[in-house]
Amino acid sequence: MSEEADTVGTLQARLILGACEFTAERIRRGRDVAFEPECYMTAWARTQGQARLRRIAHGWRAEPSRLILRTLDSLRWLRGTGYLLVADPASATNFDNLIISWALPGDFDSQGGYSDRYFGLAARDVPRTLWFLLLVDGSPPLKLAPNVRIFCRDTLDARARCANATPIRVQGVSARDALPRPRRCSSIVAHAHAVAEAITIELRRTTIRKVLVPYEGQPFQHAAFLAAKRHDPKIETIGYMHAVLPALPTDYVFRAGAPERLLVNGTGQAEILSGQLGWPAQNVQAIPSLRYARDREPAFAGRVLLPYACDSEAIAVAFEAYVRAAPEGSMPRWEVRIHPVMAGDARHRALAQRLEAIAGRYASRMCEDPEVARQTVIFGATAAVIEALERGFEVVHICSVPLFERHSTQIWTHLEVQELAPGVYRYRLRVPGAYITFGAPREAASLLGIDAA
Repeated sequence: MSEEADTVGTLQARLILGACEFTAERIRRGRDVAFEPECYMTAWARTQGQARLRRIAHGWRAEPSRLILRTLDSLRWLRGTGYLLVADPASATNFDNLIISWALPGDFDSQGGYSDRYFGLAARDVPRTLWFLLLVDGSPPLKLAPNVRIFCRDTLDARARCANATPIRVQGVSARDALPRPRRCSSIVAHAHAVAEAITIELRRTTIRKVLVPYEGQPFQHAAFLAAKRHDPKIETIGYMHAVLPALPTDYVFRAGAPERLLVNGTGQAEILSGQLGWPAQNVQAIPSLRYARDREPAFAGRVLLPYACDSEAIAVAFEAYVRAAPEGSMPRWEVRIHPVMAGDARHRALAQRLEAIAGRYASRMCEDPEVARQTVIFGATAAVIEALERGFEVVHICSVPLFERHSTQIWTHLEVQELAPGVYRYRLRVPGAYITFGAPREAASLLGIDAA
């Protein structure tokens, strides 16, 4: 596909420009772009930011969706139940660094020790680092390591398990020096301010030199960075790009609350950030990945990878069309892999079973030849596309919404793109290592500049 004929890539480039102009216009109007929901313009999830992108792309036709999502956000704010900050009664208070990350119940061992999938570190390995963890699902563990804190929703179950929890108000900021009061009735803004309040509580107990976050441009991350700098301007704020930039990376437009230093997995990602998204070049540093290790190759061969958010019907139809059109014996025997965070979701499990049944109906297209085994089919917006390419796999990418999900040469200059059918693409990496420099897990602490045990 020639660059001139790549209409999707041209539209994506215009969307990035529109996103930057929208952010600049909000700044001129005195808005809090650090955590305003529409300034977090993620293309891969149904958010207010995605609705704003659709508004930029399609004009007034997209306005009803934007208004609906904004109304739903306000209704969630009205129903908000607040948050808890959970710590062990005998927890330590003498730390040098603070890491803000996410956690699932399976990330903890029986003693409350925590292992982080984003930085590739365990809490026990960095005892001078305090871990502030947003619990994504479930209830807090009964035990917590001395350097672990949990931030979770204030529910009856959480209170029953954690009698020592500190309540955090959701509709205001009781710790007055955390951040100015929010000006919008928004659950997203309220959540960001609640995180800032809880962070401020922890910062008052110790002397922190660095605050580190697996950075995604989310409002609560900006609120945490701003609260840290408000508490002590000498604190260094560091973001780590734990995955790969989205195909359409508008959620990473540089704005207030961004970290002073952003660590990324490859020079090609640094080029996109500084060349197209407004990041000062001196603020972005390419390092060997803390998450992607060469000697820990994931199971991509013969896999169909489902994204975090997906349209089940569209995926099933597209997959059947792709398999039906394939020549005899040209594919491996497909196995469907659900996104790790959605492994317990009934819809995703049902979709995986449906795709495997489709593959079974076209068994003649598949074979056991090892030469075709290093193929993978990837759906939707996901970092797995670039990771698989960097690991040498043949990647077919099936997109429900190519404008938001497809990689284009206008943004990803080290890729070649071939359109196999509408919404179906094959990529080739021109420069191996351009987007991911594989690292070693043992180097994580030193690359982050924190002390290990």
